Amino acid sequence: MKQVNSFEIQARESLCIEIETENQQQVNQTQTSNSGISLKKASDFQCFTVSMKLFFGLSYLSIPNTFKLAGVIGGVIMLSFVTIINFLTMNQCLSVAKQFPGVKSYSELGFRVFGKRGKFLVDVTVCTTQLACCIAHQFFSAKSLDFILCTYSDQVHCYGDKLYMLLITIPVIIFSFLGSYRELAYLSIPALFITISGLITLYIYSLQKIASTYNDETSDEINWFNLYAMLGRIGTVMYIFTGNPSIINIQSEAKNYQKYPKILRNVVLCLLVLFNIYGLLAYLGYRNGTQPIFMMSIQPLDKIILLVILGFCFNSMTSYPLQILTAFQIIERLDAYENIRMQPQIKRCLTRSLIIVTVTGICFIVPNFTDFLNISGSVGATFSSFIIPQLLYMKVFKDRMNIYQKIGCLMLIAFGIFGSACSLTFTINRLVNGDNQ
Repeated sequence: MKQVNSFEIQARESLCIEIETENQQQVNQTQTSNSGISLKKASDFQCFTVSMKLFFGLSYLSIPNTFKLAGVIGGVIMLSFVTIINFLTMNQCLSVAKQFPGVKSYSELGFRVFGKRGKFLVDVTVCTTQLACCIAHQFFSAKSLDFILCTYSDQVHCYGDKLYMLLITIPVIIFSFLGSYRELAYLSIPALFITISGLITLYIYSLQKIASTYNDETSDEINWFNLYAMLGRIGTVMYIFTGNPSIINIQSEAKNYQKYPKILRNVVLCLLVLFNIYGLLAYLGYRNGTQPIFMMSIQPLDKIILLVILGFCFNSMTSYPLQILTAFQIIERLDAYENIRMQPQIKRCLTRSLIIVTVTGICFIVPNFTDFLNISGSVGATFSSFIIPQLLYMKVFKDRMNIYQKIGCLMLIAFGIFGSACSLTFTINRLVNGDNQ
């Protein structure tokens, strides 16, 4: 009888949560219509494209170089394992959020579970991670524009990347005033189409290179497995999922709230297939000539590749507002922000512009693109994608977890810390030894 009663109680609790969630969504829609604010929900396709774009930032540029260092087997194992683990932690966050109907962000979830101190930890982690992503996006876009113009003009018009960092600030400020993920979907759809088209182009170039060197006895030997490099490059793969904190925000804007976990699963599956094929073909084609940013491996750089680089540059610029929106939403809910006496629109514009200008200033001192990705991924993603989700999950479900589930959560925390330490050690050694490959 006790087991039956316990099952009935859990079933009633689940039913109440679902009813409360539906009621909360109806309340939100009513409040929106009464206030006159346009907060239309995002369709399944918009949620898919925004989520896909969220993880299609910059790390894919260094995946072939990661396969070069970690080896064919090591690269596939590391990329697949880290992707699956991140998918599990994202689902943990969504499961925790489901217990608190009405929660619209990672920050709010931290407050509901851990109180003010927990919210502070989540806010600092998320803002640091997302702003680091924005630095990387702006750095890459500026480097790419300078490289394209300099190459296309036969080294005549080479003005340096810092000029383009300043120029990029203007469109980025304009893009960053989009206030919802539904609006950002209109930027994400063309950017995603351009980026995937660029990847397919690189597939073709890599296949042609493989065919041309198939019977070449002087070609470089294939690196199959390197454990040290595999562990050292975990941070680069972790960086792919630094957008994890935004999934709760996206789900809160979804028309089909309950369907979003399935949408997220399809997104992760597509990423896993695309990136593994990309890493394998690119490395097998160019082997030891695989550069940290893969497009630079293709010599000579014809107009098609320059166009691909320009497309990736556009993708990077449109990823910037997608990443920074989560940080904006946190900052604009702070008491210090609320206490500033100024017209809301002016205050919002000035605050966001100041943050973007600060990011531009930090871009000036970034030394190396690939190592910056590895460091920011290993530090930021460790907390936002591994440690905090486990703490949230164990806190909320502590009475329902068995011993094996608790051990699994602790192992995920240990994996995040271990992977972060390995990546930092590997990157620091490369910087000290002057290895930029």
